[in-house]
Amino acid sequence: MSEINLTKLQSPVFQLPDHARVWAYQSKEPLSENEQKKLKAALDEFLESWQAHGSSMTAAGDFLLDHFLIIAADEEKVKATGCSIDSSVYFVKELEKKFEVDFFDRMQVAYLKNGGSISICSLSELEGLSKKKEVSEDTKVFNNLVANVGELKERWLLPIKESWHNQFIDN
Repeated sequence: MSEINLTKLQSPVFQLPDHARVWAYQSKEPLSENEQKKLKAALDEFLESWQAHGSSMTAAGDFLLDHFLIIAADEEKVKATGCSIDSSVYFVKELEKKFEVDFFDRMQVAYLKNGGSISICSLSELEGLSKKKEVSEDTKVFNNLVANVGELKERWLLPIKESWHNQFIDN
């Protein structure tokens, strides 16, 4: 696999405006093409019916790079409310149960190995990998704390030295 170029990813999420709000979830294990198809069908069904105070949300979602579930909502006309956000979290938790995948383990870090393949480790393992020089401040990590589509495009994949992950490596 060569270096990942996010601008070349074809996804309905990237069709939303840059200000659209984003929720990024990560699976430790890669999802097979068949799993992604089934998950995507469930995701599309959820997004078609996703509402805030009885109004339909303008939203998109996708599974990217075999590990990531991305949900985005353009809040220009309809703002995501506590209840609508809760319903999306409930939906993701239901996906976890149905497909036996964990999207809520925030202690896992996805990073690019040399050659561009995605590897996952725990935050505690990241420090050890740094000491062994298997990762460095230039290693690219996925920052799942991005807030909107613009950040997803520009700051989702960035060097550790520019990410909150920097505190976990040996500089």
